Amino acid sequence: MLLFIAQLNNLEVCVGDVSQAYLYSECLEKIYTRAGKEFGPEWEGKYLRVKKALYGLKSSAAAYHDHCATKLLSMGFVPSKANPDLWIRDKGDHYEYLAT
Repeated sequence: MLLFIAQLNNLEVCVGDVSQAYLYSECLEKIYTRAGKEFGPEWEGKYLRVKKALYGLKSSAAAYHDHCATKLLSMGFVPSKANPDLWIRDKGDHYEYLAT
């Protein structure tokens, strides 16, 4: 919908990607794993706590969404009432839109 509105109004659209996005957020719960041989003889077999959200964990998307929302709110964006993944910032003479 956002791209459609931009096209109708001849607006500039920029696209980006956050590399390894989930690693920017912390796990929402305590998760432990056992270190394999790739960690070397010093760590092999020991239990390690996973602190960063990782791809494959069920809670990672929610953790990243919370992290992203905190950052966008601090930058002056507010979520749309119609879609919480559409963020809007009033710049005085124009609005900036960000879809996550």
